[in-house]
Amino acid sequence: QQRVHNAVTTTFRSSMLGIVERRAPKSVPIDLDGDTVMDAELHLAGIHALALKHIRRNEIDEALELLRLSLRSHKSKYGQVHPLVGSALHNIALVNLFAGRYKDAECYFQDAISVRVAALGKDHPDVSTSMLKLGMIQMANDNLDTAYATCTQVLYTRRNVIGYQQPEIAKILNLVAYVQYEYKSILAALKSMEEALQIQRNFPECEEDMADTLANMGFLYAKKKEYSEASSVLREALDLQLKVLSDAHPRTLVTRENLKFVHAFQSDAISFHQKLDPCIDSSLEMYDCHPLRSFSPLWNEV
Repeated sequence: QQRVHNAVTTTFRSSMLGIVERRAPKSVPIDLDGDTVMDAELHLAGIHALALKHIRRNEIDEALELLRLSLRSHKSKYGQVHPLVGSALHNIALVNLFAGRYKDAECYFQDAISVRVAALGKDHPDVSTSMLKLGMIQMANDNLDTAYATCTQVLYTRRNVIGYQQPEIAKILNLVAYVQYEYKSILAALKSMEEALQIQRNFPECEEDMADTLANMGFLYAKKKEYSEASSVLREALDLQLKVLSDAHPRTLVTRENLKFVHAFQSDAISFHQKLDPCIDSSLEMYDCHPLRSFSPLWNEV
């Protein structure tokens, strides 16, 4: 369970700030005063810019207080059920998830889902966004049955809305595969990843996500001790990572290392098995976070 906690927190922290910064509009920083928060809708860019500064300094409580003031402003202006209220709840949950405060994050995501369903309808993509983050927390808390139900519900809903062959579906399939792996169902996880990979191959813009899928498939094949298959997909993952990332990127380095271990097994499976199996498992575990990485958080109010 602690390993999944670490995967969720580390993965989320590594991607959140960059996503927030790219999505937030340019804004002159504001001073938090009564006039500003009385109508947060008029000052969203400034509020988010200031909250982002706090997050970058790891001033979590200050960022949360700012976002809670925004939430109160939206509720005062629009009532309990409105898209901006749902987005404010979602953003508070995101910061709590970033800080590893899973219990608080889970409560806020549940509230965000309730408001978004009421305001936007159950099929709206913002509802699915909040539900997927909730599924991540459920995994981190080792509630695998609930996490699987949440993720598969989102998969069913999004397929009905946008179809089966879309990059978004591939990302959801990767998260489903992660839950299946935690269930110790490697075959089911591989099937979900293979379906995701088939979709991603049709979209050139998905090469980075495809590299993650391939790397995770290599991890699963190695777990099954199918080293030839593991080597093949890890080689393809490495080629893509060298193309879209860099030779020094952490994920590229991990793929190189895992490929070395797999080749060691292929060269002398019997003698290396007893000596290196625990070491290989330790190295390969690092891929567990990659399906989560593809679910980069969205700063939905902006």
